[in-house]
Order: sequence, then C-alpha cells, then structure tokens
Amino acid sequence: MAKEIEPLGIERFPIRLVIMAKQTKTSLAQKRVSRKSKYPIAAAIDRFIHRVRDTSLSAHTFIPLAAQIRKQQSEKLGKEIEKIKVSLEHEPDDSILESKEIEKTYQTLRMAERISSSKLPQTVERSLFLGLFSAFDVFTGDLISAIYDKKPELFNSMGKTISVAEILKYSSINDLKKVILNDKIETFRRNSYVEQFKELESDFDIKLREFPHWPNFVECAQRRNILMHSDGIVSEQYLKVCQDEGYKIPSDLITGTQLKLGAEYFFSSCDLMIEIAVKLGQTLWRKVFPEELEDAESHLTKVIYDCLEREKWKLTLILGEFSINQKKSGKEINKRIDIINYSIALKYSEQKDKVRSFLSKYDWSSQVNDLKLAEAVMLEDYDKAAEVMIKIGKQGELVTRTGYHIWPLFREFRATKQFAQAYQKVYDVPFITDLKEATNSVQTQLAEGMQKDIEGNKFSQTDNSLT
Repeated sequence: MAKEIEPLGIERFPIRLVIMAKQTKTSLAQKRVSRKSKYPIAAAIDRFIHRVRDTSLSAHTFIPLAAQIRKQQSEKLGKEIEKIKVSLEHEPDDSILESKEIEKTYQTLRMAERISSSKLPQTVERSLFLGLFSAFDVFTGDLISAIYDKKPELFNSMGKTISVAEILKYSSINDLKKVILNDKIETFRRNSYVEQFKELESDFDIKLREFPHWPNFVECAQRRNILMHSDGIVSEQYLKVCQDEGYKIPSDLITGTQLKLGAEYFFSSCDLMIEIAVKLGQTLWRKVFPEELEDAESHLTKVIYDCLEREKWKLTLILGEFSINQKKSGKEINKRIDIINYSIALKYSEQKDKVRSFLSKYDWSSQVNDLKLAEAVMLEDYDKAAEVMIKIGKQGELVTRTGYHIWPLFREFRATKQFAQAYQKVYDVPFITDLKEATNSVQTQLAEGMQKDIEGNKFSQTDNSLT
C-alpha cells in the first residue's frame, strides 16, 4: 500500500481527505509538487498514465454518445422522409410544387445520405486510439529529458560534433545543451518504436524488449500506422514487422485485410500502453540512477496500488509480477506490499484458489504486524486479523485509519463483526460513523459544485451586447 501522503485516485479523493484530515496537516498539493520536482521520471510516468486514463474515460463516454447521436439523427430523418413520401403520394404527377418544399425535400435527402454514410463512433474511437501514441511520444520525450537534465554527463556520450560558430550562437552552455537535447528527441521520435527501443538499449546498455507483451506493443504500434496512413488496410510491412518481433499473426490475416479496433482491443491497448511506459520508465530509472532504487520502488508500489484501487486486476498482476521479480531491491517492505497487492488482484480476478499457495512461498512470521494482518486477511482468518489489528493500534508501519477505509485488502474484512469490533476498540468510534461523515462531506462538496455550475450558467443568460 502507498504511503498516506500520496494521492491515490481522484475518484475517491474526497473520502480519503475526510479521514486523512484527522491524521495530518500536510498539504497534498505540496507533496505532489515536491515529488514531481525531485523525481522527474516518476512525474513523466504519472502524466502519461493520467493521459491514458483520460483517453479510456473519453472512450467510455463519447463513443456510446456518438453512436446514440447517430441513431437519433437517423430516426429523425427517417420520420421526415416518411412524411415527404406520404405528401408526395397525394400529389398528381403533373403537380407543380413550391420551390421551398422542393428544396426542403432535397435538403432532407442530402442529410439522410450523409448520416447513412457517417461513421461518427468509429471516428471518435480511431482518434482516441491515435491519441494514445501521441501521448506516448510526449512521454518518451519527457523521459529522455528527465534523464539528461538530471545527469548532464550523459551529453559526453552523444558523440555529436558542433562547430565553434554554432556554439557562439548561444549565451550559455545550458542553452546549447537544451538545443542538442531537443534535436536528439526530435530525431528519436522520427524512428519507429522498435528502433527507439533499440537506441535506448544501446545508449544505456540495457535490455528493454525482453518481456512477454513486447510483440503486442509492436502490433499495436503497427496497427496505429495502418489506421493513420491506409485506413487500417494490412500491408506487407505490417506483417513483416510484427513477425520479426515475435507477434503471432492469425492465419486468416493477410495483406489487404482491413483491421478495426473494437472495445476489447481498445481498452486492452490502454492497459498495454501503461504497462510499456511503467516498465520502460522504471527500468531506465533504476539503471541510470541506482542510488534512487528505493524511490523507484516506492513509486512503482504507488502505481500498482492505483491500478488495484481502480480494480484493474490484470494490469495489477502484470506490474506486480514485474516488481516482485526485480533482481535488485531496496526495502524488503516495498516488495512485501507488492506481494500482498498481487495476491489481492489474484483473488478478485477469479484466481482465488491461487492466493494461499502464492503467499505460502514467503515467510511472514518475521514481518511487521501490518504484513501479518494482511496475510491473515488474505487467508480469511478474520479472528486473527482482528487481534493483529488491535496490536497495531491507531498507527502502524503501513496501515492507518485511512487504509482501513480504502485499501482493497479490507474489502471483505470491513463487512465482518470482527473488523467492526476491532475498529471501534482502536479508534473509539464505530466504523460506520466515519463512513457517514465521509458520505456527508462528499455530498456537501457535490452540492457546492452544482451551485458553482448554476452560477456559471447565469453568464449565458445575460445580455452580452456590451462585451
């Protein structure tokens, strides 16, 4: 679980804030800013994740809306055409119609023809999909900038020759470095994604493509290319690049086939892009700045927790496995947290039968009480969990009052008598009382937001002749 000072999701932020207000006076905004300034790679990863989440939410919202709009327009025009047909059937063949009536008929027919050819939902879907790669291009630029800005000695390895005349154009070495770095990033972006990863491997002497979903990423990028340049028509290049990178192409997929997206492919691509960015950013972070290993671990734990809190079970398992299998580790407790979060994802991704055997691979007897609590909860030994909860008290190494409210670990435990009794004994207040307070606070915030919307709408109702 992430530390309590970290914002772990906008959707549940008000509830978190209500409980946290009882524990800390630290400004969340200040913590967020300081983290970004100190760990630019973490900031780059976070920005990209939020861009992908925005894209995913936009798809959930606007693609169905586009389909609904198209359906409504079709139904409306269908009724208009039916009225025109009925009207024309009552007119003799030698009738002379008014010009306005004729023009209205043709206008309706033109609109109907246009709507029947419209692919509004598909256009929105494709635009959002292409936007994933625009965001990824921004991310790789941010990542490279973060590395070179924080470790300027890397400029020495570029091997770039600059004339004296060119150097004299700039007022400082820093200005010159910015230009050189921008040129490197622009050149980097013009390459294919396969070439980009090969370049990063060469620059930092590290393997970046040896993970199971690399072929899927290559296929996704190639699909992006053919959607952008050839309306999704499969080309020889698409087939060759995918095959060269280990992607298993279906036997019925041949040159000339038109590929589409669809909801399943679209949303799995969103998760895939997050996976790629996190693994790429984390791997380079640990390689280039080994002294920040514990900070990189903490950030990865936070990302995994965010996925867990949003019930992205599959992505949690992928990133959790990546974290657990790291050869070098800093704090053992970070790894243990990821093990617990991984087991939670197993439980809620219909793999509950694997939880006990997975946890049994690790010794929990020597761990802090917080982790013993987590093990007991995962094994559904709620009597033991309540005992450990009381031992931990108001503030543990990991678990706090907030954690009992928001950590998915306690999802089922929260609904037991053992939990209710232990919570009241620890905090001298029933759990439901805190839950009511959080609910009332969120309701108040929602009402205040609605009032602001009402005030804002008044501007549209005023006379704008003087503006």
